[in-house]
Formats: sequence, C-alpha cells, structure tokens
Amino acid sequence: MNPLTSSLSNHSPSSKQSQKKDFESIKQNSNKNHKQGRREYPLPNYLSEKQELKKNLVKEFENILYLFQNSLINKNLSLPPQEEKNKEKIIHKIINENSSEKYKQRILSEFSGFGPLDPLLPQSDINEIIINGKDHIFYEKNGKIRPLDDCFLSEITFHNIVEKIGTQTHVTVNLKKPFAEGKWGPFRIIILRPPIVKEDFHLCLRRQTQSLWTFEKLEKQNWAPQFAIQTIRQFVQDQINFLVVGATSSGKTSILNACLQETKAYERIVSIEDTDEIMLPNATSMKLLTQNDPESSKALITQQDLVRQSLRLRPDRIVMGEVRGGEAKDLLLALATGHKGSIGTLHGNDHKQALWKLETLAHIGAPQWNSSTIQKLIFSSLQALVVLEKREDMRLLKGIYRITTLETTGFLFESLYEREEG
Repeated sequence: MNPLTSSLSNHSPSSKQSQKKDFESIKQNSNKNHKQGRREYPLPNYLSEKQELKKNLVKEFENILYLFQNSLINKNLSLPPQEEKNKEKIIHKIINENSSEKYKQRILSEFSGFGPLDPLLPQSDINEIIINGKDHIFYEKNGKIRPLDDCFLSEITFHNIVEKIGTQTHVTVNLKKPFAEGKWGPFRIIILRPPIVKEDFHLCLRRQTQSLWTFEKLEKQNWAPQFAIQTIRQFVQDQINFLVVGATSSGKTSILNACLQETKAYERIVSIEDTDEIMLPNATSMKLLTQNDPESSKALITQQDLVRQSLRLRPDRIVMGEVRGGEAKDLLLALATGHKGSIGTLHGNDHKQALWKLETLAHIGAPQWNSSTIQKLIFSSLQALVVLEKREDMRLLKGIYRITTLETTGFLFESLYEREEG
C-alpha cells in the first residue's frame, strides 16, 4: 500500500463538500507549517542558486497533488485495499497529462518512490545520507559530506516517504519512543522525530558494505604496512582476545569482518549485535540480535541477555558488534573463562581511553564492584587493542597495543605499531 494514498484515504467525511474542505485544510496547514517551521532558516546557498527552477518544480508538483486529492474525493475515498493499484494508476495518469517532461520523473518519484533520495540510493560510493527535515539533505562521498541540490517537495510527501521507509524497516517512531534504528536494504538507518529533534523528522542512512574488506585489499589501499596487518592476522590465528577501537565511521565493523575471514573453516562463532552488520564466515556460526519494541508487545532482549545465552551455544569465539553498556561486565567474565580468540568493537580515540571507557561500562553492569576488581577482570580477559582512525577521506590503522601489565596506577602497554602523525 502506498503510504501517501493510504494516509489520504483515512479521511472519510460524510459528504464530498466536507471532504474538499478537509483537503483544503491539509494543504493550508502544510503550507502554514512549512512557513512557521523550516522557513525560520534561510534556504541554503545550493538551493538559493536554483531557486527559480525549484519554484517551478514545486508549483507543478502542488498542482499535481491538488488534482490527485480532488480525484480521490470525486471517486469517494473509501476504495477497498485491493483497489490501491487504481490509485497508483490515477496518479500516473494525472502526472502524464499535467506535468512537463522536464519534471515528470521527479514528481512521480515523490509519489511512488523516495523523492530526492532515488538518485542517491543505488550509488555504491555514497556511504552516508543525512536528512534534516524536508529541505536539508546531505550525502557523504569519498569521505566528504556534500549538500544535495534537491529536497522533498511537500511536508505531506516527506512524512509519507518516512512512513514508507519505517514500514519497510519494520520500525515504529512515535511520541512514546521518538527514535528507532534498523536495517533498510544495504543501509543501517536511524529515524528521529520531535521532541528529541527540534522539528520534523531527521534520518541518517549509513551504507553497509556488500563486499567484504580483506587484509589483502587493505594492504593494497595502504591502510597499514604489511607487518602491522600480519600482526593482526597473528592475533586471530593465536586466538588472542582483543578489541577494535575507533571513532564513528572509522571502519571498526569492516575490520572485524576482515578478522573473521581469517578464522578456521569449522570454528563456531557466535556474534552479538544490535544491528545486523557482522558477516559470519561459515555455516557453523550463528548470529544473535537484540530486540527492542517501543510498543511493548514483545520482550526486551539486550546484549547482556545475549552474552549469557551465547555461553550455552558452544562458541569457539564470541564476537560482539559493539560494547556499549552493562554487557561489558558479562562479556569480560565470558572471556575470562576460556573463550579464546574473541573480538569486540568499542568507540574510542586511543587505547588508553578505550580501557577507561570499558571499565566505566563494566561498572554499569556491576555497580557494586570497585575499580581494582574491574581492572583485574579486564587484564585477565583482554590481551590487545587495535586502534583505527579516520583522516579526511581515508580510514587508517592508528596503532596496535598489547596490554602487558596492570599496576596500581593503571595499565601498561607495549606498542606493536603506531602511525606517525601528519
């Protein structure tokens, strides 16, 4: 079902006259909200330069929308669901008869596709798409964020495209839970709405690579020198427990996937994550995913729950997509009891900060433990840290560190590789 036609069909006044008034109200409210909302910000330069072109497009689109609404009124909005295809035919017919060739495809995409996103979605070299309301769209290409010289043509179609994405992602965003994340095709997506954003919907779509990173590819791309890559490979082969550390979009999950390709054919890996990103290397392995239902119709299942379940699943290695909460305590306990060769990722800028953060997260899971106890648990569970960084448009290996000693002042490290600054 097309969300646009579906939402319009929900209006069922008793007479056609009241239906027309209802639609006029929708149109006026949409324009009013547009003026009171986004118009407090000036149009960005990249839109201002093409303002005349945009005006003509929007004018033509509004005419099509008005004709479409009136067509539904005249046919009585109470068409049964099986006749939704008729509504698609109506909008196609109206566009073909009333739209210029110059704007026809663009207007059609606003009704039947994903509007200004349609040209971006198939481009595999676009890593991220950022949507800040209907007027402000950006995308990341070759490591640089660029503005898109297009926008959604109305609040109605913008909201319905967001609804369509949410439906396809199987997530719900409402006042009770004004944010949600999920997987949409090749993208990991997060949707936010007021009150946690100032106004209108905000979305962020991050493309998940469909082709695996391998250490051979990384070496060719000068990600790190050969001996450093061989060191990480040796960690996997020697079943060293280690964390992959880095900032957002530094390639943590991609390096984790590259490490898994180095495991033996029949090693059973149990992966734990919030969003489906880890690529299992063999059919012996399995994936556990958290469950978070804002409607409370399903049980909440956290990474902490999944770590405990993983211990009953005969894992050779436990792999965690990202350590971000109280599950840090459970993961460390699992690693300390014999699950060698386990790997996880953690947000952080360097190796020292990573262990401070890990200690803090473990405190969340065990607030009654003191720092000394948690530090000893970390020392007995982890042997090394692999730190990544992003410099301009390049993802690089920043350093490799082995945890050598735990003193009263903290951890001591042996640097196995450090990238020079600059």
